[in-house]
Amino acid sequence: MVSFLIVTMSIFHFPFKRFSKNQIDHEAKYDPIIKSRNSAQDSLLNQLGKSLNIKEYKKAKKASWGYYQAKLKEFNVDYKKYQNEHKFLGRSNFKFWLFQFGIILGWFYFSVRSLIYDLGSEIKTGHEYMSMISVSLCLLYFYHLFFKTAVDFYDETYLIFEIIASVIAMMFVFRLVKYYSIKESKIKTLLELVFRIKRDHYRDMTVKALYAEKYGKSVDSIETVRNQSNKFDRDVKETVEKVIK
Repeated sequence: MVSFLIVTMSIFHFPFKRFSKNQIDHEAKYDPIIKSRNSAQDSLLNQLGKSLNIKEYKKAKKASWGYYQAKLKEFNVDYKKYQNEHKFLGRSNFKFWLFQFGIILGWFYFSVRSLIYDLGSEIKTGHEYMSMISVSLCLLYFYHLFFKTAVDFYDETYLIFEIIASVIAMMFVFRLVKYYSIKESKIKTLLELVFRIKRDHYRDMTVKALYAEKYGKSVDSIETVRNQSNKFDRDVKETVEKVIK
């Protein structure tokens, strides 16, 4: 159950609201202000040449524009206040913060699981290094999510981390190439054994067996069937020992 909650945490943000009620109610005041401002400007323009001369029109237009600009400024100040009230740990809202937290948490879960598996595996392919990078990245983003609430890391922080990650990635590539080189060598050794069995061991023992079956006696040879059998067993044993090293 805990694992399920960790992996699915990023979808638990849906009940929370992106905007608060104060933000929504306050944002509804924006359009009326703009419409009122444009209506006032149009009204002054219609009065130009009738009840207002050019000088009076410019003065009235400037006063009207300044009035509505002041109202818009007041609107932005209040909206900014409601935004700050709805923020959570530097993010615009708790919904967005929880979504990010859930993604990083799920990533962290599988990274740790992968690292435990890689470290416990008898066959080392170098993937434990990539798991270490993944776990480190998760911890970096957890720190950013909880403590870097207003500013980002310095560029030098990312640069140092990239250098460290690149060195670890080089170790991963080296270990992976080494693993597949050894694997290829083992496959080649086993194939050589198969060819030797077919070319040497199987052929000699088959000839002796067919001769004995046909003539009712064994082939006069320095190398007996027992010796050939021992030679075959020794070859298989030595090959297996090379492969499992």
